Amino acid sequence: HYEAHYNLANLYAEVGNQALAKIHYSIAIELEPEFPNSYFNLGLTLAVIKEYREAVQYLKKYRELAPAEEHPQADDLICKLSTTL
Repeated sequence: HYEAHYNLANLYAEVGNQALAKIHYSIAIELEPEFPNSYFNLGLTLAVIKEYREAVQYLKKYRELAPAEEHPQADDLICKLSTTL
């Protein structure tokens, strides 16, 4: 169930276990590839562990799936992370 993995990932991210958060966001994406928040949160997780190139890729995918009103937040993060590449 993708929602269980998504919620576990959120909990792991909140307590600072980025490795387990990354795994569970990835599983959630495999199970429900059209749910945009998994991509956004995985992008944030990857940014925290300095995997900037991958983070940008997931944030771009989030942007494709998310409503237009949510694009500015993703665009800002993509811009900031792109300067670190």
